[in-house]
Amino acid sequence: MSSERRAKIERFASALRRLRRDAGHSTARAFYRTQGGQRFFGCGYKAYVNVERGKSAPQPALAEKLVAALRVALDPVRARDFVVAYLEASLGSRELLDFAARSLCAARANPPASAGYAAPLSAAQQRLIHDSPEQYWVFHLLAQDGRARDIDELASLLDFPEASLRAAIDSLSRAGLIGRDGPGRFKAKVVPPKARLAEPVPPNLAKLEKYWDEMENRKGRLILEHPLFLRASEREFSQYFQHLGDSALGAERCADGEHAPDSALFLVQVWVRKLLPF
Repeated sequence: MSSERRAKIERFASALRRLRRDAGHSTARAFYRTQGGQRFFGCGYKAYVNVERGKSAPQPALAEKLVAALRVALDPVRARDFVVAYLEASLGSRELLDFAARSLCAARANPPASAGYAAPLSAAQQRLIHDSPEQYWVFHLLAQDGRARDIDELASLLDFPEASLRAAIDSLSRAGLIGRDGPGRFKAKVVPPKARLAEPVPPNLAKLEKYWDEMENRKGRLILEHPLFLRASEREFSQYFQHLGDSALGAERCADGEHAPDSALFLVQVWVRKLLPF
């Protein structure tokens, strides 16, 4: 067994010991006996304690029993930590684990069209939308609003000159992204899927951040900022990233696309910046 694989198994063992102590069992033997021993776990005490000590990887049947005995499912954070440690120990490859997580998130991120989402935009469509701030904001305003707007309304909402808005509308119309909906009114023809943290970072992120910053300075404001400054193991801290992403995605329950007196486009970002290794 390689040292890397051994370290992954030990990380699961460490997580298991912590969960067992949190559940009120001071020793492995007490926990094993309290749960019913071999009849419950399906293995002898020696096999179980070898898992707790990081000498062997947990088998699926034992992992299932541990989930039940430790009531891991009652706490989403502990559940995620347990599953990540278990899969990493079982798969033996962080790359494969990351691929599995991305694939599962991607499946959740792109529900079928019947759920009210469009297929992902093509690369050419994305480039066109991102080509200028006017094209970016006209498209997203119309796509999110779902209603037809005329030039005067767009100019008032976006605070762009009418000439630049007409040029943006022409470009988006030629690409089939928006169309006319009555005399002088325009409506989105394509509704983009919701943005997800699981998606790859776009290569033009700096350009989009510039668009966001400029619009915030003109029309919006910063609502919440909560910095946290800490020293931690990067390996251990990275296991928390999925929880950060999930907490941000939880904001989607507020997204309904309906107009309200205080409705607006909001940007939710999660930053983890490595500043000083030591």
